[in-house]
Amino acid sequence: MKAGLALVLLGLLALMAHSVVALAVPARFLPDMGMLFVVAVALCVRSTVLGVLFAVLLGYTTDLLSGTLLGQHVLLRLGAYGAARVLSARLNLRGPLPLAFFVLILSLIHAGALWALEIFFLPGEVAAPDVLRDLAFQAVANALLAPPLTALVAAIVRRLENDDSGRLLRLDSRELSL
Repeated sequence: MKAGLALVLLGLLALMAHSVVALAVPARFLPDMGMLFVVAVALCVRSTVLGVLFAVLLGYTTDLLSGTLLGQHVLLRLGAYGAARVLSARLNLRGPLPLAFFVLILSLIHAGALWALEIFFLPGEVAAPDVLRDLAFQAVANALLAPPLTALVAAIVRRLENDDSGRLLRLDSRELSL
C-alpha cells in the first residue's frame, strides 16, 4: 500500500515537473515520463490491479494536463502497461540494454498510435514531417531514461514493501502467563 501511494505521488510529481519543464525546453528533448513510469511499474510491481489503476491515473492526468481528448492517453498507457507486462514474462527486460531497446520500440509505436488516434478523431489536423522527427528524438530520450527510472521504481518498491513498521506484532500465547 505504501509503495503504491509513493509511486502514484512520484508519477504525478513527474508529470507536473514535465509540464513545467516543457515550457522552456523543446518537446523533442523531453522523455515521456508517464509512459516511462507505467513501464517501470509494469516491471516492478507484482499487483496487476495496482498497475492498471496506476496506468489509468497517469493516463487521465496526462490527458488533463495536455488538453488532448480525454481517454486518449489512458488507452495508450494501458497498452504500454499490457505490452510491458506481457513481454516481461516472455523476455528478460531487467537489463538496461533490453529495457532501453524495448522502450525505444514502444515509444515509436506509442507515437504512431497517438498520431492515428488524432487523425481518426480530428481528421482535419495532420502532423507535419517535423513532428515525426521530433518523436524519434523523444524515443531516444525515453530509451536513455528508462533503465535508471526503472531502477529507482524498483528500489522504492523494495524499500517500502519490506518495511515491517506497519505490521502487527504477533505474540505467542504460550509464553504469556498471569
